[in-house]
Amino acid sequence: MEESGDRNEELDTQRLKALSRAVLLYREQVPSSSVLQLYTFLVLASQDKPIGLTDLARAVGTGKPVISAAVENLGGFGRGPAGKDSSPPNLVHCKDHPSDRRSKLAELTPKGAALAAK
Repeated sequence: MEESGDRNEELDTQRLKALSRAVLLYREQVPSSSVLQLYTFLVLASQDKPIGLTDLARAVGTGKPVISAAVENLGGFGRGPAGKDSSPPNLVHCKDHPSDRRSKLAELTPKGAALAAK
């Protein structure tokens, strides 16, 4: 049984190192981002298809206005951070939902996917 516990500890250590590396790589791309934006990026990176902003907000544990701002700051609407004179990091893209034009779907851009794959 002890061998199984050692293996689980080793896996946990590897996961923590991988997550730490991902956070460092992300912070290089988006140095002024918030923890919420990082978490939003990680949730999007875990998806295999675009996700609606309402579902994304639920997954992150926040409301739609907050998640919309986080997505905007990641470049999702083609603009940079609100109120700031800088270009967006272009890690996220939003598009119209095919069956509900009032809704938006978010997904990683190729740049965002490449960063997530590192």
